[in-house]
Amino acid sequence: FVKRYPLIEINLEFKAPEDLISGLTDGAFVYGITNGKQFHESLDQVHWQSIVQVPVVSSNFDSKIIEGARDLPLIATSHSLSRSDIFENQMEVPNLWVVEQSTTQMSLIKEGLGWGYLDSFLVQTGDFTIIDRLPQFEVNMSAFKSRFSEPSGPVKYLWELFVQHHDAGGTKSLPA
Repeated sequence: FVKRYPLIEINLEFKAPEDLISGLTDGAFVYGITNGKQFHESLDQVHWQSIVQVPVVSSNFDSKIIEGARDLPLIATSHSLSRSDIFENQMEVPNLWVVEQSTTQMSLIKEGLGWGYLDSFLVQTGDFTIIDRLPQFEVNMSAFKSRFSEPSGPVKYLWELFVQHHDAGGTKSLPA
């Protein structure tokens, strides 16, 4: 994308899935990416990728504390509550903290104030230890756009990249 449109800047905003869908349907947003469980008759949807969610605690914890991690608060983002297999699998969560931003969630977990599910690529920083005895799950991410607007130029090209990625079975890397 950058090679083709070097002067175009893509601005990303993080929104809860329902806010994203609302913004797309009322014209506030051109495109959006969120979990694939969303559906709206006025939106086109293309699968983008699957992200593995892993249960983690701070890497500062020793193994004894990790075994008792379920006694710590589960720290989740408000937007993860709508998609989380934690609740679909009816895991018992005696103490739940809900925060708005994933960066807040990560900071609280990193500081040892609780445990939570993070995207697997975030865990590779070394700040977190995976809780092996709790299940991992995948979240399917999709790109969305309104069916009632047909952007042109770089905005249209961005959507075409998502479609090409999808048509290649999600294995084709999106160009930089």
